[in-house]
Amino acid sequence: MVVKGPGCEEGCLVKNEVYNHLMFVQPSSFPQLYVAGVPQGYAASTSGGGAFIGCMQDFQVDHKLLLPQDLIREENQGLEIGCSKRDWCEDDPCMQRGQCVDMWVRPSCQCHRPYYGGRCDKEYPSWTFSHENTTSYVSYNISETHGQNFTVSFLLRSLKHNGLLLQLHREGQPYLTLYLKEGTVAMYSPHTTLLSEAKRVTDGSNYLVAVQVQYGHVVFPKAGHHRALGNVSVEAGDVAYVGGLPAGMSTNAWGGNMKGCLQDIRLDHKHLTTEGLPEGVEVYQASTTQNVLPGCHSDDTCKGQPCFNGGQCQITWNDFQCNCSVKYSGLLCETRLWCVDHPCSERVRCVDLQDGYECLTEAIFQDNALQYVANSSLLSPVTDITMDIRTRDQNGILLRAASRAEVFCLGLLNSSLLVKLDSGPSAELLAFTSDRVIADGAWHHIQLTMVEPTHSVSRWRLTVDGQRLGGSFGVGGNLNFLNDTNVWLAEKYTGCLGDVRVGGVYLPLIDVPDAPQMSRFSRLGGHEPIIGCQGSPICDSQPCLNQGVCQDQFNEFNCSCSAGWEGALCELEVNECSSSPCGYGTCQDLLADYQCACHPGYTGRHCEDELDNCLEFSCVNGGTCMDKGGAHTCACPRGYVGKRCQWRFPPVACDADTTCLNGGVCIGGDSGGNCTCKPGYTGARCETEIDECESRPCLHGATCLDRLGHFQCVCVRGFSGRVCENNREEHTERVPWLVVTIPLTTLCVLVAILVVFCMVLTARKKRQSEGTYSPSSQEVAGARLEMGSVLKVPPEERLI
Repeated sequence: MVVKGPGCEEGCLVKNEVYNHLMFVQPSSFPQLYVAGVPQGYAASTSGGGAFIGCMQDFQVDHKLLLPQDLIREENQGLEIGCSKRDWCEDDPCMQRGQCVDMWVRPSCQCHRPYYGGRCDKEYPSWTFSHENTTSYVSYNISETHGQNFTVSFLLRSLKHNGLLLQLHREGQPYLTLYLKEGTVAMYSPHTTLLSEAKRVTDGSNYLVAVQVQYGHVVFPKAGHHRALGNVSVEAGDVAYVGGLPAGMSTNAWGGNMKGCLQDIRLDHKHLTTEGLPEGVEVYQASTTQNVLPGCHSDDTCKGQPCFNGGQCQITWNDFQCNCSVKYSGLLCETRLWCVDHPCSERVRCVDLQDGYECLTEAIFQDNALQYVANSSLLSPVTDITMDIRTRDQNGILLRAASRAEVFCLGLLNSSLLVKLDSGPSAELLAFTSDRVIADGAWHHIQLTMVEPTHSVSRWRLTVDGQRLGGSFGVGGNLNFLNDTNVWLAEKYTGCLGDVRVGGVYLPLIDVPDAPQMSRFSRLGGHEPIIGCQGSPICDSQPCLNQGVCQDQFNEFNCSCSAGWEGALCELEVNECSSSPCGYGTCQDLLADYQCACHPGYTGRHCEDELDNCLEFSCVNGGTCMDKGGAHTCACPRGYVGKRCQWRFPPVACDADTTCLNGGVCIGGDSGGNCTCKPGYTGARCETEIDECESRPCLHGATCLDRLGHFQCVCVRGFSGRVCENNREEHTERVPWLVVTIPLTTLCVLVAILVVFCMVLTARKKRQSEGTYSPSSQEVAGARLEMGSVLKVPPEERLI
């Protein structure tokens, strides 16, 4: 029997393997058998309490198949043939507020909290605590004993990280406290230490908080924590305070009163509420309510106008958001965005600061130093210097300053960095270099810092691209004297500089006179550098030969040579034979290749394979091939000689020993008699007829017939020729076009000639009868005058 329904959506098969045995005997006192339900009068006697809903298949009674059409039609109620079913959950009847369960004839919604109702269309009320920072709480008198196994749950929405959520009192003393601690839910009992859930729940979203107490242990179901709590029991007569405590009771130990919203508060199955709930819901009605608002409301967080510089304040539930104008940013629109006005020139990147802006760029220096001064504007100690550099210059001064006994210099010496400084109480000059060459045409980030920047003196450390490449052995002080003296940049230096900073303050490579920030370096003089970082066009002269590709590597080039060439300019042809690639042969150098001429007995691209000469050479008449040193010989049997054992020994003579068949002619020689065969035959004695059809000469499916000395092709329909190479149907298709085209063309030409001839005659006649003088007209008139006396014709008027 196959059953379908809730829990058996795919069909459940119920069967018993015992056959040929009477499984059910219908007593005579029960003359009727009811399937899937009983009449109304018998319903109270059933243990199931309701009729079966679903599909049945292959229903048998005593191994006899019972079909629906065999049942008594008058007593069939709600029976349908087949098993069609509607998907009741397809249209989401629970409105995404619960889980839909298909009950075959209707949907059932298992609602998520705080929703309820047949379609989860109703919601348990929520309350707002500490609205506009008022003191609020709700108290409940517990009238039932819940014992040592109980659950407290509710929905929480708050932005305040600390505050009292719920506290249980007995005889005026608290014995269990649930509160917020640094954004997490915590529980405290005098019998134990602090227990808390790790998840933060104070980001303004709704969170379902549930805490289970099970016989001295507390469980946070969401986090899976299970900890010892001590002996705690909820008894009748206890009082529950929610959100805060009455006057005279302090909440300071728990972070003050809770601020936010609580919804659907439950102690086990009991709802803690301040208003009526639907019938059938068990509740604890509030005994005291103070400053609690129904619903979930936000404070008017914009009433103090917190946004600066014309920013528009927008309430976002107990918080606010400032919509700033285009020139300001920050939480309160307190930060000016200077770059909106494009204060920097083209090809220069503007970066906003808290109190100003910087115009960042890269620049090319060619022995054109720049001079700066800070004018005592630096607010922080100068404990570090950073710089981005790209050069091939081996020597030069990058940054230099001096003031009385204090000296600082950062430069290049033999392509490495050199640091000299004297800024501390010690009279010793610190000098050290980098362990790596940096004048290689690539960008490098240099950082010179004090190891202990908070100390008055410290060792100095030099790093390049994040790797430590040097440092001082002695100690020195900071570089605060750079705040009050002139600083020189890029003296006797050729290359590019990028972001250069002294104590975190940018040295502008282009002049920015109106920068508003307090800490800044100002340009005093020097030649303006070239914006960007491009080397000289070193590849324009096409220095690479033989189709080599020039690669510009900043004031230096590299040639990527084509195959077969090498050298700095690809001027040298590669000798592919220099590595002696031919093992047993002679190497011939080619362009980007080589070729091996192998010694006898060897083969392969590199002459690495020994050749078996007997594979391509065969001995006849039972001779045996022998390969020796790249050559082969045949060991002939008795009675045969020759390189391939092809001759009889002693030689045979014509007529006496050799008879040529099929008309062959025997010709004697030094090696004996040999047969010269007639066309169509082959073999030592002309005994084999040549098969001229073996090469399949006939085309287009024709049949080849072997003839003596030649072949004949029997063509299929439509083809002709010696080897059936001609398609006669193609010629047949072409002939009618020629037959029709030629006569038509000839006829058209004749008609055209005739038309032209007629037109010429007509034109000539017309010209003879027109004009002031026409000899032909006079002749006609004269003739008429001569006949006038006879015919008596009136004289003709003539146009003169």
